[in-house]
Amino acid sequence: MQDSDRSEDHAPFGAGWADAIVGGIATHLTPIDESLIDLDHGGDVDESQVSSPRKSRVGTSLSSHRSSVGTDGPTQRRVPDRAASNKEMVELSETAPRTVHSWAAIGAALLVLAGTLGSVVLATGVAHGAAQRSNASLALTSQQIAGTLKLAIQHENDLVVSAQAYIQNDPEATETQFLKWATDISAFRRYPELQGVGVVQIVLRSHLRAFEAHQIATWSAAGVDSGPFAIIPPGNRVSYCFASLGLYRSASASLPRGYDFCTGPGNQVLQPTGTASQPSLAPLSFNHVAILSLSVPTYLGGVTPSSSAVRERAFLGWVGVLLVPGIDLRTALAGHPGTAVTLRFGGPASSVVFGAGAALRGARTDTIELHNGWRVSTMGSVIGDGIFATADAIAMLFAGIALSLLLGALILVLGGGRTRAKAQLFERTRQLRFQALHDPLTGLPNRALILDRTQRMLARARRTHLPAAAMFLDLDDFKDINDTLGHQAGDQLLIAVSARLNAALRENDTVGRLGGDEFIVLVDGSSLNDGAETVASRILDALRPSFDIPGSDLPISLSASIGVAEGDRPTPDELLRDADIALYQAKAAGKNCTVVFEPRMIADAWLRRDLSVVKQAAADGA
Repeated sequence: MQDSDRSEDHAPFGAGWADAIVGGIATHLTPIDESLIDLDHGGDVDESQVSSPRKSRVGTSLSSHRSSVGTDGPTQRRVPDRAASNKEMVELSETAPRTVHSWAAIGAALLVLAGTLGSVVLATGVAHGAAQRSNASLALTSQQIAGTLKLAIQHENDLVVSAQAYIQNDPEATETQFLKWATDISAFRRYPELQGVGVVQIVLRSHLRAFEAHQIATWSAAGVDSGPFAIIPPGNRVSYCFASLGLYRSASASLPRGYDFCTGPGNQVLQPTGTASQPSLAPLSFNHVAILSLSVPTYLGGVTPSSSAVRERAFLGWVGVLLVPGIDLRTALAGHPGTAVTLRFGGPASSVVFGAGAALRGARTDTIELHNGWRVSTMGSVIGDGIFATADAIAMLFAGIALSLLLGALILVLGGGRTRAKAQLFERTRQLRFQALHDPLTGLPNRALILDRTQRMLARARRTHLPAAAMFLDLDDFKDINDTLGHQAGDQLLIAVSARLNAALRENDTVGRLGGDEFIVLVDGSSLNDGAETVASRILDALRPSFDIPGSDLPISLSASIGVAEGDRPTPDELLRDADIALYQAKAAGKNCTVVFEPRMIADAWLRRDLSVVKQAAADGA
């Protein structure tokens, strides 16, 4: 901190006043970038818009301002006071990062929402695709099972055709011969579903006794104890359908010898229709056991007659097999776990149903028509269309949501980091701007800001024709305080003086510190309604009470000298120069007073400078 208390014989001005004052100011001045002055708003500029690059001379910058701001210029705004400016800068430094953080939060929320919706769409697509594949798999399984059953029936049809050919070649074959044929072809071994094979013929009621006698004789010759011949179901009918030859896998699987295949309980009536190459598949029921009958009519010569009359004369009977369809169904289900199949004759309400396997609850059914009224229904589990119906869709959904949340959190983290960086940048920029334009000790405007405000105050005074004044204030005997109490106490005292000066003036007036114990006050407009000397007197009254500062056991009393320059000047330099000349006069008049500049004081200043030069020359010559 420099000590700038002035002695009475100090002569600050002379022939080189501009070089002495302006050059000194230029040494410490951070000039205003004239391009930042908004002429559309009267040339006023926020302190935060002042640039820091230095110019070589203050006069250049001030002359530029003078050329751009004239008495006829556009209307100016008042310069915002220091407290309001700082408040705005702090609000900006706090609001902008909050805005960035809010946008980051909104962006994160939108990303999470979009990611969640995308995950739902993708999971729905995955579930729909899985459902389609599951339905297609069930349809394929149904086709495979139906195909297996068709092949099994075709394989069994081959057995019927073989038996048909045997009977047509030997219509008088005995039961022993028929048994040998079945044994030779390993019928029961090759066909595990086969329960019996035989020949059924139509017996008229008039031929019933002869047929009974013939059958009993044949069974006796074969060593079979058949017991009495009983018609099942009993009754007198025009004709009957009895098995003339019959072989069974076991006794428990055999039908009674007198079983009427045409009218048996639950059976279809056999009629001599069809061809040798097209067997008929019909359900049979005996003792509440459901079986299948696969039969084909046989005619003399092995050819189906074209007319019904010829067919009736050439008809020999039926060659057929009895099957347990459950074995075929279980075979068809091999390799299809969790699947059930039913073989149904007739419509959905038909009581003739064969089934195998077990399907899970909620299984879907796929039905395929075979032939002659038979249909195969396959029941299997399928995946629904819902998102939660498949593990892949659930995994896709939660993975997408988790990824969205992670990206959202990342945006928040990055946005928070960017927010913190912006906050630090705003704060640091605010500090640098403030430091560039304010005194670091007191926080008052420094030389750069004082010169700019002086320029604008003069322009405003020309335009509004209101008074304007600059006051130089210098603390009396401040050097003694520094020497006795130390510079730290001097700094505390300067801070206290700054506070009292601000309190004694309006908010729109400017109080600045030029360095050391020198302050400057700029007032204009209504502040000068009672005159500049009144304002100066108010300032001196504010400084008159003693100061209590750290480092001093006793209160410190201060006085100050004030030089006032009023009215218009071509440049800020001249206004400040005149105020400084008046300050010198106040010091010379005994301090603790106010002196208003008068033009004659310039001549006195030149005279003192000349005397000083002469004295210095004489001292150098001695």
